[in-house]
Amino acid sequence: MKYLSIDIETTGLDIQNHQILSYAFVLEDTNKNIDIEDLPYVYGLVMHKEIRGDLYAIDMNIQLIRRILTCSHIEESVSKGPFSCIVRPDNIRETMIEQLKTLFDGHLPEAITIAGKNVQSFDLPFIRNVYPDFPAHRRVIDPGSMYLETNDEQVPNLQECMKRAKIKGEVSHTALADARVVVQLIRHAMRKQND
Repeated sequence: MKYLSIDIETTGLDIQNHQILSYAFVLEDTNKNIDIEDLPYVYGLVMHKEIRGDLYAIDMNIQLIRRILTCSHIEESVSKGPFSCIVRPDNIRETMIEQLKTLFDGHLPEAITIAGKNVQSFDLPFIRNVYPDFPAHRRVIDPGSMYLETNDEQVPNLQECMKRAKIKGEVSHTALADARVVVQLIRHAMRKQND
């Protein structure tokens, strides 16, 4: 089965008023054994002229905002390539369509199985705010439910999922790294289920 692990970084939680700063899509095929770092992916930095958000999210993403600021002053840094690029806010939908076509061998699927931590309640609503007809299948994969334990009072966050899967490190809060961690978590849960 193919699925797309997605992650975004934003200026806050308010879908109507806050902004996507970056996004990553990592394509996994469960029938192939490809190293995480070698999986096909696309990544975009959104070059906003003004940032609206809450202080916590802005502080958490300050390095990313500085990178966007640096790129906005260097015209040559605006990449046209599908894998990693700078995206203007008014061109997010068109850029994502081209990037998805690149991942799916030149065509845009009608419905893509999506994976991600809180993807249904967070990432997809933000993406649909800028790309209303984003071709996500109604069924999604959230690794949080795969790592739920009997005594949990809520679904574990990404860091707790990593701990339970014995994946070392901290949640990076960078779109590409976090999308890849989701693939690692799903692989680990599937292996455990098949043992």
